[in-house]
Amino acid sequence: MLRHHIANLNRRTLQYQENDTVNLQPDTVNDTVNSQNDTVNKLKEGLKRIYIAIQKNPEITHSQLMEIFKISESTAKRATRDLKKLGYIEREGSDKTGRWIILK
Repeated sequence: MLRHHIANLNRRTLQYQENDTVNLQPDTVNDTVNSQNDTVNKLKEGLKRIYIAIQKNPEITHSQLMEIFKISESTAKRATRDLKKLGYIEREGSDKTGRWIILK
């Protein structure tokens, strides 16, 4: 019984050591995601939601933002204008057929 318990402990110790070796490698995917989260967290809640929607769908229109978030046209336009001023997004092309470019 004691041998069985010791064998299990040895297996667990080896497993943790293997995981530690793997975890020592740089994690660029998580670093990238975390830096994007830091960028988004600096925004006010309303702008944050609109910025995330634009990230997910760069072709999104003001009308679609209005429908998704139940906001007025002026609120949608003000949000995208503020995001542009803050350097988070830029518009490429026309209002109807263009797309948003994510800068941050």
